Amino acid sequence: MTRFAPGLALAAALAAISGIACAQETTLRLVSAFPENQFYVKRTLDWVADVNKDGKGVLQINFI
Repeated sequence: MTRFAPGLALAAALAAISGIACAQETTLRLVSAFPENQFYVKRTLDWVADVNKDGKGVLQINFI
């Protein structure tokens, strides 16, 4: 068992790093059936702007 421990530790480290290295920015599309000038759509657009600012490089939302 001790002979396999270094290899197992290396495999676990590579598996953990591979998820981080492959991460890409995710872009979501948000669609609304309501006009952009309605109150709750305006609030949603404010939220989208906050998410886009805070999620730079991780998550972006495009309002269609």
